[in-house]
Amino acid sequence: MSIEENKKIAEADVQYLESGKVEEQLSHYDDNPTIWDSVIRVVKYSTSNTLSGFEEVKKFYTFLAGMGPIKANIQSVFGEDDKVAVEWTLSGGEGAQKFEIPCVNLYDFENGKIKNARLHFDSAYFAGLMKQAQ
Repeated sequence: MSIEENKKIAEADVQYLESGKVEEQLSHYDDNPTIWDSVIRVVKYSTSNTLSGFEEVKKFYTFLAGMGPIKANIQSVFGEDDKVAVEWTLSGGEGAQKFEIPCVNLYDFENGKIKNARLHFDSAYFAGLMKQAQ
């Protein structure tokens, strides 16, 4: 696959977080992907920040889709070869619960599919939001 195709897939991956279309999102993933995301421990989904394997990734994205509506505003997408970065802003909530968090996702592609994804953002701020919501 070309870098332009990989960039489109990475951008779509972030947008799927907004739409909650897990099955469509997973169609862009390798059969044995790895995800690293600090939110995994923050939301008490797991004691590790890393998930491996298609079924584990599917369960996690299904869990995220059930957390409520969010917006994903993409600022930039760049990369080379089989590596892509997406800079975006996660926002949601209303009134006093409204939030906006800058994020960066880093992707490794293999044969046109996402093999590894690392999702970076201010997890301490997000943890504070989770405490307020309880």
